[in-house]
Amino acid sequence: MIKRVHKYAIVLLLLLVGSVAHALVVEDGDIRLTLHEDSARFTLEYRDGSGWAPFFFSDDPRTSSLDILEGNQVHRMGDSGTFSQSVEETGSGATYVFESPTLRIEQSFRFARGTTASVSNAVEMRVTVTNLGEAPQVSGVRLVYDTYLGEPSNFHFASSSGIQINRESLVDPGPVNRFVRSVARADSGNGFQVMISGEGVTTPEAVVLANWQRLAESSWEFQVNPTRNFNRLPYSINDSALLLTYPTVQLEQNQSATFVSYIGDLADSGYLIPAATPTAIAADSQIDRDDLVAELAAILSRIEELSSSATISAEDIDGLRERLAILREQLR
Repeated sequence: MIKRVHKYAIVLLLLLVGSVAHALVVEDGDIRLTLHEDSARFTLEYRDGSGWAPFFFSDDPRTSSLDILEGNQVHRMGDSGTFSQSVEETGSGATYVFESPTLRIEQSFRFARGTTASVSNAVEMRVTVTNLGEAPQVSGVRLVYDTYLGEPSNFHFASSSGIQINRESLVDPGPVNRFVRSVARADSGNGFQVMISGEGVTTPEAVVLANWQRLAESSWEFQVNPTRNFNRLPYSINDSALLLTYPTVQLEQNQSATFVSYIGDLADSGYLIPAATPTAIAADSQIDRDDLVAELAAILSRIEELSSSATISAEDIDGLRERLAILREQLR
C-alpha cells in the first residue's frame, strides 16, 4: 500500500526527544527512587531477581500525583503553571521544591527499611507546606497512587488486618488498619505498601480505594460508593488506585505544616529510618545525548527525503518504524 509521510512526524519526533528529560535517580539497598523533572512526579522501584520492578504504574508517572489545597483552589504539582520547580539530591535521598508567590511545597524523600529488613526497601516522604502569603490560608495535602500490582490477579488491595479489598472502599486508619498494600499475589514476597497509621506517620483524614480515573478527576473530597468496583466504563477497566487525603490546616504567614508518610516494600511491622546514607546515587540519568541527537538527525533527514517523494514503499515505512522503536527503547 502506498503511504505519504506526514511532516507532523517531525513534531512527534521532537516531542519524543524532549522526553529525554533530566531525571534524578537515587538508590540504596533494594529500593530505587526516580524524580522525573519533566512531569514533577516520582516513581519507586524494588529490586527483584531480574532487576528493578515498579511498585506502582510507571509507564506514565503523571498518573500518580501530589495535590495541594490552597483556600478553595487545588494545585496538582507538575500540572500547575503557578509553581516553579527545583530538584535536589541529599545525603539520604532527594527533594522536590515547588514555589509560587503564596506557597512553598517541599516534597522530600529519605530511604527507610522494614523493621526486619537488612537494607533499605522503602522511603519516608515528607510534604511540607509553607504559607508565603500575607493572609492566613487554609491548606491541605492529597496523594494519588496509581497502583497496579494486584490488577492482573484481581487481588487489588489488602489491609494490615488481612482483609482483601476488591471494591471501592473507605479504610479507617488505626491499630487495626496500619497500612494498605497492593501485591501481585496473596503469597507474594514483594508489594507496594503505604503506612496510614503508627509512630511517625501522619494519619490521613481519608484513605480511599477506587477506580483510578474517578480519583484522578475527583474534587478534593471523594464520596465513596461501596457498590462500585474498579471499573469506570467504557475505557477505565480494572484500574485501581489509592487516595490519601490529609486533614486541612490553617497557616499564618510563614507558618508551615508537615505531613509524613512511609511507602515501600512489604513490612508487617512498619519501617525505620536507617543510619547509613545511600551507597549509589546517579543524577541526571540518561544515555549519551550526542548519540541520540545524531540518530534523531538521521531519522529527520530520512523523513524529509521521503516527504519530497510522491510515494514511498512499505519497506521504507518499516525501516522508519524499526529505527523509531529502537530510539524509543533507548529513552526508557
